[in-house]
Amino acid sequence: MPGIERIALETANIDTWNRHYLRPESKQSYPDENLVRLIRSLPARDTASSSPSDDSTSASRVQSGQARTDSSPAGDTVLRALDFGCGSGRHIPLLLESGYRVQGCDSSENAIVHCKATYPEAEFFRCAGDSAESLLSRERYSLIVCWGVLHYLTEENARELLSALCASLIPGGFLLGTLRKDSDTQFTHSAVGDSGIRLSNETELVRFLESQFTDYQYGFMERTPLGKTQQIIAHWFFRARKPAK
Repeated sequence: MPGIERIALETANIDTWNRHYLRPESKQSYPDENLVRLIRSLPARDTASSSPSDDSTSASRVQSGQARTDSSPAGDTVLRALDFGCGSGRHIPLLLESGYRVQGCDSSENAIVHCKATYPEAEFFRCAGDSAESLLSRERYSLIVCWGVLHYLTEENARELLSALCASLIPGGFLLGTLRKDSDTQFTHSAVGDSGIRLSNETELVRFLESQFTDYQYGFMERTPLGKTQQIIAHWFFRARKPAK
């Protein structure tokens, strides 16, 4: 298990993120539409041996709240999801409404304080020390979301984190995540533009995913801010599945 505390705290400038999560505009309330579509595309657990929908943006065959269960190592039947890098918690309601027992973690103490006050139905931890190590210590999650995190890490640390997240999935579990795409030009103009970022082309994305997964799909999103058509916001998004034993 890599040093999760080291990886999390090397996300870049923690002071930058703590300041960011004190800004009212950082308190996003709605989930990313691409994540909504990806979660809707996941197969029901009672058909876990089947393949997920070939079109990650297709309408879901699984409605929010539909019962899906996993067997944890302790033998209990529970559906667990982790939002790694949960920020202000914009995706927590989506995961709760989808029937998961949810945990979230983030390197920003201000983000965790906000999430604990806003979403008491979920558990939250700062990505540091024993709490992070215990989160990623064994196969326990059927779903891990790592949205807007990996591109803030060095390539080495991103690979270490990907390995840890894969190890934390149950057999047949899914990792849903993003990387910033090489066509992006907007980041340097953002509120956290001094925290550093890594852009990835398609070859680099595939090589990154194949370091841990053989079953994966990906797509990308590009848009421009309103009135700033010279700036491009571009992300890869992916769905990767751990092999079933």
